[in-house]
Amino acid sequence: MEKNVKFTRPGKFTGRNGYFKASGINIIDISDDMIMIAPLTSRNKIGRCDISIPKEDVETFIDALISFSSIDSAETKYISQLGVRCPFCDTTDISAGEIETYDNYKYQNVKCDTCNKEWTDMYKLTKVDLDL
Repeated sequence: MEKNVKFTRPGKFTGRNGYFKASGINIIDISDDMIMIAPLTSRNKIGRCDISIPKEDVETFIDALISFSSIDSAETKYISQLGVRCPFCDTTDISAGEIETYDNYKYQNVKCDTCNKEWTDMYKLTKVDLDL
C-alpha cells in the first residue's frame, strides 16, 4: 500500500546537499512490520531522504506529531475520543442533529446539553470496505 499526504503549505527537508521544500510525504508499506515515510518534492517526486518506522510504533509517531501540531488540544482530545464527549466540559451529555452534505464533506451540528456550547463535526470518506 502507498499513500501521498499533501501539506497545506510547503514543508522543509534537509538532506546531504542542503534543503528543499516538500509538498507532502509519501508513505509506503514496505513489509509486514515496517512503513517508510519520504518527502515529496514540489514536483511530486520522492525526495532522497526517508524514515522507516516499525508498524507497532506508528501510533506513537502520530501522537508525537499531534503534540507539535497547531490543532487545539480540546479538538485533538475530542477527535481521539471519537466525538462522544463535549470538547468544552467533557460530559457525554451531547446531542447531534441530522448529517448534512456540503461539497465533499458531511457535517453534523452538535450541542452539549450540560454547558450549552455548540460545534460542528465534519466527516470525510477515507476508506471503503468492498468485501461484502
